[in-house]
Amino acid sequence: MVFYKIDNYCIGFATKFSFSRCAGATNWAVWQFSPWYASNFAGLIQSYTFALPFFRNTLLGNVFYTSVLFGVYEAAIYFAKSQKQFFKLIKIK
Repeated sequence: MVFYKIDNYCIGFATKFSFSRCAGATNWAVWQFSPWYASNFAGLIQSYTFALPFFRNTLLGNVFYTSVLFGVYEAAIYFAKSQKQFFKLIKIK
């Protein structure tokens, strides 16, 4: 198994790209299979236009929770390493 170092740019790109892909697919499906929008290019553009407020708020939520979860993970790793060094210092295994 290969582990890669996780950096902030990869996390940010993956968060934005994965959500954009999901939002694009679901808005396309709503346009294609519901009677809410016209079945032409203008209807598709209207579907994406009406989804923009939801896109912004959901993207902000995803960025926030991704930051919190990865931040907690990094804090736990840092804490575990500092505890390990502390126990080595006082000779407890």
